[in-house]
Amino acid sequence: MKQIPIVYASDNNGINQITVSVYSLLKNKKPETNYEIYVFSKDFAEASQVDLETIVNSYPGSTIQFIDCKEYEKRFDLSGIEMRDEGLRNIKWPSPTYYRLLTPLILKDKERAIYLDIDTLVLSDLTELFEQQFNGYAAGAINHPVAGWIKWMNECIRNNTMEERWIYKHFNSGTTEYDIYIQAGMFLFNIPMWKDVDFDKLFALAHEKNFNDEDLINYSFKGQLHILPNKYNYCVHFVNDTNYKNFPEYFGKPIEKFDEELNQAQIIHFSARGIKPDYIVNQSTIYLMSETGDFDKFMNLLEDYEMFSMIYDMKKSPQYAQRMKLLADTYQKIVQQSSKSGVYSKLFRKWFLYAYEILNKYGIKA
Repeated sequence: MKQIPIVYASDNNGINQITVSVYSLLKNKKPETNYEIYVFSKDFAEASQVDLETIVNSYPGSTIQFIDCKEYEKRFDLSGIEMRDEGLRNIKWPSPTYYRLLTPLILKDKERAIYLDIDTLVLSDLTELFEQQFNGYAAGAINHPVAGWIKWMNECIRNNTMEERWIYKHFNSGTTEYDIYIQAGMFLFNIPMWKDVDFDKLFALAHEKNFNDEDLINYSFKGQLHILPNKYNYCVHFVNDTNYKNFPEYFGKPIEKFDEELNQAQIIHFSARGIKPDYIVNQSTIYLMSETGDFDKFMNLLEDYEMFSMIYDMKKSPQYAQRMKLLADTYQKIVQQSSKSGVYSKLFRKWFLYAYEILNKYGIKA
């Protein structure tokens, strides 16, 4: 049997997403693969732990542990790192976003571990990913599809052809090359290579430069990151990203290549604000509160990137959260009644299908 450590990081706000991700992980594994699942969290609700344990226990051989990270959060002041946006000066980066970097500390006796963001959908067994060659690197990850775009933006800034914005000021130390900028939603740790990392200094740098987790990783481990194929962390928002379509030369390959990679994807990552399926289901009161909703029209929203933020910002409906039967029926109708067949709708329908299966098998809302 293959034992593969899998790390998630979440607070209670991410319970819907992590539930579907864990289920997809287990549902699509090979019989000879077992997962040791670790959830790095703080004050994770006992009821949520029980729900996840119920799912994992239905796959004999796989396990789940909940690791309370309050001790590390206090030591490194992970809840005190501010965002850089001028309009968000008093808002902190969510502390669980840094928990992935605790993996080599908490799982120091392991050789390897796969970190997954909670908004991922696992579509295949992860043995192939787990056994990727490191060649002496500290970790493996995909190169962020937006790396070329960031590089071009910085060139415009240096040439005074574009106003500097906060997101392009993260690397304010003089670094100018962005050919490699990894996306950290899937991170394959080579744990022995982290034994000499000074974590106090690492997180002090995050405070000094207001780095989020991804910037901190790219800045601190430049030259130590092994680039893996995009199929191991296919970022959904680049399927239909306006910037990509307008400036394909800055991404180094034609958009058709991304479509080809999507067909090979082993991990789907709902990787941008507003395009996470549970947000859409739980916060949209336009179509989903009605049992006779126009589901084709709803699925059209999933093809329209500009609509995502509007849906995301709607207030959560207390009535909807309490109506488990309607929720299950809604998932089923989205999957069965919509005739939409675009890329977004196919991926979202897979998420909805898994959420529906969880409700039916375990009586758990996802």
